[in-house]
Amino acid sequence: MTSSATPDASIPSGFQTYATGRQYELRRGDALAVVTELAAGLRLYSRADVQLTETYGDAEISPGAAGITLAPWANRVEDGVWYLDGKKQQLDITEVSRNNASHGLLRNSAYTLVDES
Repeated sequence: MTSSATPDASIPSGFQTYATGRQYELRRGDALAVVTELAAGLRLYSRADVQLTETYGDAEISPGAAGITLAPWANRVEDGVWYLDGKKQQLDITEVSRNNASHGLLRNSAYTLVDES
């Protein structure tokens, strides 16, 4: 999967969409993973019908950012300031009481499936 700043607007007729976008099922043997379009989140992982991760419903947003891609950083950013090629960048302040931006620039990005086999 790759990140895309804008989600794919060409959703086929009758295709169900969810709060976290399309749901991609990955299966191998008795293993099942469900990865979301939004933040490439691991929504579910099971083996032999035994759930191995905490999960959430397909109509819900990941609680506490559980299982989502927190790139390029997985921590809070003080004052929401970071630098790219020497230029100051400002993130939205999401933790107002501490003046921080939370967990990952790509947490609200849609990811697009680029290959399937």
